[in-house]
Amino acid sequence: MWVTILTLPELPATLDAGPTDDLAFIAAGNGNPLTKESLGNLFAEACRAAGVRKSAHGLRGKAAAANAANHGATVAELEAIFG
Repeated sequence: MWVTILTLPELPATLDAGPTDDLAFIAAGNGNPLTKESLGNLFAEACRAAGVRKSAHGLRGKAAAANAANHGATVAELEAIFG
């Protein structure tokens, strides 16, 4: 089954403006895209420094689901996208 997820126009504009010329918009200091592991480690370090005991994984999923719901996704669509 194909599931189509609409994106806001800001996504392609952000990708076009990024330094990586690829499907990544978060770059390391050398201009190369960050791996998900590197980004997760940076996020975890920032959380620890702020005294927060959370992870990027949980935040990413919850933020994406909340964003989809706030933009009109139905319960069935949320279940199809997020399980």
